[in-house]
Amino acid sequence: MANKVVKVIVKSIVYAFYKVAFRIKIEGKENLPKFEAGIIAPNHISNFDPPLMYVMTKRDMNIMSKASLLKVPVLGRFLKYMGIYAVERNHKDMGAVKKSLTFLKQGNLLCIFPEGTRNGMQKGEKLHNGVAFLAVAGKVPVIPVRINGKYKLLHKITVRIGKPIYLDEYYKEKNVKEKYEEINQKIWTSIEDLKI
Repeated sequence: MANKVVKVIVKSIVYAFYKVAFRIKIEGKENLPKFEAGIIAPNHISNFDPPLMYVMTKRDMNIMSKASLLKVPVLGRFLKYMGIYAVERNHKDMGAVKKSLTFLKQGNLLCIFPEGTRNGMQKGEKLHNGVAFLAVAGKVPVIPVRINGKYKLLHKITVRIGKPIYLDEYYKEKNVKEKYEEINQKIWTSIEDLKI
């Protein structure tokens, strides 16, 4: 019970900060699953992105983030209250994969940044396969999200939530790994379509 109260307080503080500092506006909340599991897939422009995703919905959400962010004193503990958990980016982190699948099986929302790093697509990097793998393995939809704007004091950040992408056609694929690039393209196109 105490933990839930702390989560509510933390979410209220974070939301108030983003609302005042970045004048956040969130569009398309009706596209978020109300009770079912799903993967939130946003573009990634800043370290401010994970907490923003956290306050985007009243539902609890687990957010995958780089391990180094959670090792920062005080900030790390604060982030954990937001449901943010670590992934080691330089190698296959099976612990993070198993944890992610468990969250989805429990019916939770899971947020993963497909670019894996800030502005990855602008840098010419490929999308990571994590979202495609977990969406097919967990049999859940992917909800594309676009963060528009810049994190400058009193500049407006608009978050657009797109319609869910259902990947049922891939669930019975024998060589689904060969389809990850195709799935990634669908996801990224949907994110780009939400650009202002």
